[in-house]
Amino acid sequence: MAPWVAAAASCALPGPVGMAAKVVATAIGKPVASSMEGIAAAVAGATPEQLAAIQTADQQFQLNMQKLGFQHEEELAQGAYADRSNARAREVSLRDRMPTILGLFVTLGFFGLVGLMAFHAFPDKTRDVLMLLIGALTVGWKDVMGYYFGSSAGSDDKNEIISNLSKGA
Repeated sequence: MAPWVAAAASCALPGPVGMAAKVVATAIGKPVASSMEGIAAAVAGATPEQLAAIQTADQQFQLNMQKLGFQHEEELAQGAYADRSNARAREVSLRDRMPTILGLFVTLGFFGLVGLMAFHAFPDKTRDVLMLLIGALTVGWKDVMGYYFGSSAGSDDKNEIISNLSKGA
């Protein structure tokens, strides 16, 4: 629906994500969190009129991004791939174990907290705080998995190719 906004939202770099959030916020007239999840939630809850405004804003965003030197929305997504690639190369070249240690702590924290909440009852106020913590750990764990095993972008590309092939058949 809005390929340039979607590409900017999926980029790991804060500048394009913030620009995409601002485009969507302006189109729907409400604040939007500067994250892929925040932008997706705003678009999912949009009215048909707001969706039309988002599409119009995406076209203007495309022109603005082309003025900045981006010719295709894929170039924005490539920035996210390059960012992860650079982080992995740094880890290898410096023999840095910190990403592994942090990833291990996030994974243990995530599954430990989920297990704790599954088998213990907590008062409502404590449970609310723990639910916020699980939300933060879920996002962190998703990032850890994306760092070590790749993101779902390859899967999205595969789905698009299959869709295009089926349209041609």
